[in-house]
Amino acid sequence: MIGPIGGCMRRVVALGLCVAVAVVAWHYRGEIQDAWEGLVGGAADAPSEELAAEAQAKLAAFASREAPTRVVLTESEVQSLVRYRLAGLLPPYVVEPQVELVDGRIKMRAQLPTEQFPRVDELSDAVGFLPDTAEIHAVGQLIPIEGGGVGLAVDEISAAKIPLPRGVIPTVLRRLGRRDAPGLPPDAVALPLPEGVSAAYVRGDSLILIGRSVSRN
Repeated sequence: MIGPIGGCMRRVVALGLCVAVAVVAWHYRGEIQDAWEGLVGGAADAPSEELAAEAQAKLAAFASREAPTRVVLTESEVQSLVRYRLAGLLPPYVVEPQVELVDGRIKMRAQLPTEQFPRVDELSDAVGFLPDTAEIHAVGQLIPIEGGGVGLAVDEISAAKIPLPRGVIPTVLRRLGRRDAPGLPPDAVALPLPEGVSAAYVRGDSLILIGRSVSRN
């Protein structure tokens, strides 16, 4: 008698565990999806015109009548947008702009003539030791700001592998044309979001964009 009852109890417990796992998975489905996409997102192809077109189509979908709740752009798709859609909008002296998404942070680099560096008194002596053209590195992260916007908080800037003091980053950003916005820290710049997008963040090596319909629910 104990054998059949024990077997029945094991099946009940197993069924209960399955139900519990299913409930937890459903409740945290968004976070699980983000984590999974963050893990596999980095396996995308090299940047290309085709990836830029696909990424642009994903962004355009937010403005459609059947807008997605969220869109995931891989690092390769973001870099493809930078190379094939945005590079032409940058000043001609900015060469080879690149973007990496690493552990939730954004890493940017480009070649820049030293004469085009923002004029900052604290850096005048250091700039004199740089070559005519230097590679600029910047590291930052996306932050929410008032009014539902997004800012890029800049944590590090270096020129020719020489790090700038954190204290001069706000001055550098102002020289580059930073504009004030409600809730925007002095070491951050406001970023415009695509039409139909209410929020954005980096998860792993992917950029997650949230539709406005989600924020209203």
